[in-house]
Amino acid sequence: MEKNILFPQRLYLFMLRQFSLYKNSAGLAGGALIGVLLLPTISMTIFRPEALHNLIGFYLILMFLSGLIFTSQVFVELHDPKKSYAYILLPVSNLEKLIGSWLISGPLYIAGFSFIVFIIQCLSSLVTEHFENAIGVFSSAYFRAISAYLTFHSVFFLGAVWFRKNNFLKTAFSIIIFFLSLALFSVAVFGLFFKGFHPNPDLGDHISAGFGHWDLVHDIGKVVVCYLLPLFFLVVSYFRLKERQV
Repeated sequence: MEKNILFPQRLYLFMLRQFSLYKNSAGLAGGALIGVLLLPTISMTIFRPEALHNLIGFYLILMFLSGLIFTSQVFVELHDPKKSYAYILLPVSNLEKLIGSWLISGPLYIAGFSFIVFIIQCLSSLVTEHFENAIGVFSSAYFRAISAYLTFHSVFFLGAVWFRKNNFLKTAFSIIIFFLSLALFSVAVFGLFFKGFHPNPDLGDHISAGFGHWDLVHDIGKVVVCYLLPLFFLVVSYFRLKERQV
């Protein structure tokens, strides 16, 4: 069997294996998640039924927090000395392990979370008779948040492969350090660039001309952040997973 070939049937069986292995803990976590979602929804349904759509921000925060914590634990077997040997010897390629784990912690998690939110909103709509809330929660902002989640998800997915313990905290700390370093670098470059700069009457025209290219920069940045960066982190995750199993 060629270990680097992707077979859909093997991928499907691997995902079934992961679901069955962690169904008890996943059930408990899912029940806790439903409870946290229900409490503010019930309160809003009773006291301010017309403002149920305002809960979208709370839903999104919970989607990010619970999803990224879940993602950080998706390779827990790989780091467990008692389970890693059996995990490595599974008749599944590294690519299938990577894709299966990514599907479970990414798209399937989002689909499950969105379904739970939809059901809760439908039940609330039956009480308040504001049936538009059940669909209204899935606004353009919700789908933009999903796109942002998948970007952050790829970072925490790499952290799940890379770090052996405290994956979520270590990944979050790495992100903070990265952005602080980027901010300091940007300030340093800005300071060097404008050191000794003397204002002139044409400064406003030059700045206005520079902002004319902002749309292009924004579009390029969006492609890099939303598509290229997650792909890069997944490729690095694959090689890290391959390295860990050698």
